[in-house]
Amino acid sequence: MFIELTEYLLCPNGHDPEYCVAVPVRMEGRHVVEGVVGCPACKAEFAISGGVLQLHGGSPPADESIRKAPPDPVPDAASVHTLLGLDGPGGYVVLVGAVAVLADQLQELLPDVHLICINSPGETRPGGAVSLIESPAGMGLRDAMARGVVVGGELDPAWTDEALRVVLPGRHAVVLRGSVKVPRGAEVLALSQDISVFRKLRNMPQSS
Repeated sequence: MFIELTEYLLCPNGHDPEYCVAVPVRMEGRHVVEGVVGCPACKAEFAISGGVLQLHGGSPPADESIRKAPPDPVPDAASVHTLLGLDGPGGYVVLVGAVAVLADQLQELLPDVHLICINSPGETRPGGAVSLIESPAGMGLRDAMARGVVVGGELDPAWTDEALRVVLPGRHAVVLRGSVKVPRGAEVLALSQDISVFRKLRNMPQSS
């Protein structure tokens, strides 16, 4: 896990947001390979093991649906990059579910943008410009912190609301599923049989 990501983490235990604290045990460059993330509000601790932050208390996620393969092939990285509508370096882009298999290719298209892969399939590896999080109860990230979010089509529609919560106002949330219900506080940019693209409205209220 990229050490600077710590300030954007959100404890999954449902209390008012508090800045989390990372205690590295082993690092490689700016990545924590082994360590602990702690929440000062509820005193919960979450392991970082093999570079992956486990926001499920160290037990395997109960909802195995986050591991299912997508019903349709994941789009190519160039198409996802276009749908995100991003130019310039810096910041974070979040990939949720099977779409995280595109992380390596997207690194080349998004220079100096850090990718956060949530509940990714086993092929994705942390390091470089990629951080991995296992979090079955939401993204585990603060409101309005990402320059873009892409949600895999195999995931429950509730993850669309999470995408709009986490993305910055004016930025895009891409859902690799068609006919998605338009989330509150979103403008529809594209709606097809296979892909839905939303822009977060700038006046959308935040919970933190």
